[in-house]
Amino acid sequence: MLVSIELWARPGIVSLPGGFPAVIWGLATSPTAAPQVPGPVLAATVGDMVEITLHNMLNEPVSLTFPGQEIAPEPVLDAGGRLVSLTRFAAPGRSVVYSFPAYRPGTFRYESGTSPERQVQMGLYGALIVRPAGWDDPGSPNYYTAYGADTGSGYDVEAVILLSEFDRAAHEVIATGAIYNPLNYAPQYWLVNGRPFPDCVAPPDTSTQPLSSRVPVLAGQRVLLRLINAGFLAHTLAFQEGPARVVAEDGRPRRSPLLDATYDKNAITLGAGQSADLVFTPPEGEHYLYDRDLLHLVNTDDYPGGMMALVDVRPAFPVTPPQAPSSLTATAALPGQVELTWINNAADEDGFVLERRAGGGPFLRVTTLMVGATAYTDTHVEANTTYTYRVLAFNLAGTSAYSNEAVVTTLP
Repeated sequence: MLVSIELWARPGIVSLPGGFPAVIWGLATSPTAAPQVPGPVLAATVGDMVEITLHNMLNEPVSLTFPGQEIAPEPVLDAGGRLVSLTRFAAPGRSVVYSFPAYRPGTFRYESGTSPERQVQMGLYGALIVRPAGWDDPGSPNYYTAYGADTGSGYDVEAVILLSEFDRAAHEVIATGAIYNPLNYAPQYWLVNGRPFPDCVAPPDTSTQPLSSRVPVLAGQRVLLRLINAGFLAHTLAFQEGPARVVAEDGRPRRSPLLDATYDKNAITLGAGQSADLVFTPPEGEHYLYDRDLLHLVNTDDYPGGMMALVDVRPAFPVTPPQAPSSLTATAALPGQVELTWINNAADEDGFVLERRAGGGPFLRVTTLMVGATAYTDTHVEANTTYTYRVLAFNLAGTSAYSNEAVVTTLP
């Protein structure tokens, strides 16, 4: 079957913790849709022919590469014989088409092949999942397996966990077209599915990036985690309720009818570009996956923060969103901060999302707060600036309506 996918490379804005906007180059599913970081998860089944059309809405050439797929590289050289791109690219305002057969199942990535030291950091990357034939057929031995029968990869719930880093200074330099030196790479944020903490443990629609890293699981279900390191640095993910069974690495199953080389791990290290598939059955409760490097558990050196995902195991999940908060107030009590309070009207919320806008600008997320929160102090504000705040509650069934808006002008 032909799987035809269109992607648009576009500039966009994401909101970092504290309500700071940052420029990204992401991939969108239409010319008017918001660009995503990472890009959309691309999926195919063994036997499919995959055709991807990349439309370039940026001001420099863009391409995509698909490591692990049967697609011949077509490097582009300049007149002096120097490498310009790892494969064919789309010039600004143009398009390029890539085709390849989905010949084996696995967890893979795709990423820019043109100036990848710049464009991957800006957000041009994503996950590519190839499933075995019959994976969705209850009568097939491959039903709900990642790699087919006799590979130990059966599951009930699957989740893509895509690791990366965010260097805000690099984004500012690259977005202006200035020369970027990769030797100066110094990320301040550690991302899971494009999300820094605390959004990395929030439901899907509470972040400017739609791919959630909170995994809802019913008690007793087997979980398949498709781990991909799309960053430039190595990361060691530890499991709060380990161990997990490593059933595949770099898109290659470790078990066959002749040999079982799967193994249990409480933590797994992924170098840049590596992937691994893990299967486990977690007990009821909230279980965190986190980068055990202490330097990767911060946001701009502030703890807590960093790279983590949440496997949320419950006997049942809420079927309706929570009630909206009310009576939001904002007070500029001291220079450089705003005190916020509200009434929590929900009994089944998983947390709250606080947003603000400066003047007449767009609302940007300030932070994600945990269950029961009714107050927050915003210390990331400018003097003599008018801000408008709003807050909503969320659970795994969705989000509430917004509270009332509260307007405040900060002190000099």
